[in-house]
Amino acid sequence: DAPFGDFEITTKLNASIKNNHEQGGLYIWQDANNYVRFGHVWDNGLKLETAKEENAKYSKAPNIAQHPGDETVYLKIKKTGNVISTFFWNNGEWHKAADPVTADFNVSKVGIYGASPVSGQLVPMTFDYFTLQSLQ
Repeated sequence: DAPFGDFEITTKLNASIKNNHEQGGLYIWQDANNYVRFGHVWDNGLKLETAKEENAKYSKAPNIAQHPGDETVYLKIKKTGNVISTFFWNNGEWHKAADPVTADFNVSKVGIYGASPVSGQLVPMTFDYFTLQSLQ
């Protein structure tokens, strides 16, 4: 369950993704039509992808940072009010992964995810940890 108010979640993920749309990462969630996810994604190469679905309308955040290029990534989502920011760890510090997005829905769940909707391949993923920290 998501805490009340502002929070951040983090994870360390290792996944050898090699086909388009294979991905793993973090999400905040109200329901299947209202969520934000931040993932380690294969999209004609390794990408960091911040995406939102709100009222069943899907969009990606602009100005996405370049993926650090490794199969192991450290990811963070920070919720401040209705603003959702994503970050990745590289060279000893957190870097902005994309422009923040607004999420005008009630966040009820937080977690990790993995998917390979196009390839259908079973993609092994290791989440070394998942943290949830209230920022109140």
